[in-house]
Amino acid sequence: ALLGSKNFSSRGIEFMAIEKKTIPVSTKNPWLDLLEDLWKNKLLVFSFTFVFGIIGIVVALWIRPMYEASALIQVKTKGGSLSAMLGDVGSLLGMGGSSAETEIQLMQSRRILEELIDSLGLHNEANPTETIDRFLRKEGRVDIRYMKLPDSSAVAPEIRSKPWVLIADDSLNFSFYDADMSKVLSCSKGKLCSAPYHGDSVSILVSVMDVKAGQKFNVTQKMMVRAVNAVLQNLSISEAAKKTGLLHVSFQHQYMDKAVTVVDSLTSIYLRLNEEFSSSDMKNTLE
Repeated sequence: ALLGSKNFSSRGIEFMAIEKKTIPVSTKNPWLDLLEDLWKNKLLVFSFTFVFGIIGIVVALWIRPMYEASALIQVKTKGGSLSAMLGDVGSLLGMGGSSAETEIQLMQSRRILEELIDSLGLHNEANPTETIDRFLRKEGRVDIRYMKLPDSSAVAPEIRSKPWVLIADDSLNFSFYDADMSKVLSCSKGKLCSAPYHGDSVSILVSVMDVKAGQKFNVTQKMMVRAVNAVLQNLSISEAAKKTGLLHVSFQHQYMDKAVTVVDSLTSIYLRLNEEFSSSDMKNTLE
């Protein structure tokens, strides 16, 4: 710090004498300042920590892990020898395309996905209603392989949008109620049961039951368009590497066995239809 100065001259040369004063530097630890600030606002800090800690625990208990099942399919490249020799140049000239990309679009088509959804009942949903059981991870599971609900004209308008209800009698048997909580039928796991309902009929087949007696599930049935979109959201199909002809198919679901079943059924349907199309093309060629 410059506090003052005096000028001296000697033989035409000026000299400047500067008086300096040392200012003491603070040696206080900044971490101590931080701790003091935290202590002064300890109630606010504790409140935020407690609230967000509770939120984190709730989210961790509510969210379910997702499992992924995958498969690898080899696609035979189709096309003439000229397009094969030209490679990318042939594709640019329109003399052939990527067979893998074509097969990916076929596997994601509604023709295959609708058959997959119908065969596994992916448009049928049974959602547990007990919140406490979900937090305790004991909410149970019900998979409905087949379900036919009555036509909307047989249901009162005020309850058409409400879900039906499935209540577990024990680990193997259940009762099925309509949206007005009137009992429609009683059935067992793995058995197709039907009952008349207001001039129409109701049918249901439950393939998986992992429940305790008294657990309740809201049962709904999606429109096919929404079911297809739901499958596509969790389905991934891509070429393993460029021009290899290997397709990597994967599907994510909260139940590991369900993910495996979906991938297995999807590839089986695709291979069967592909074989049918190939046989049809060969027959037409021979004719």
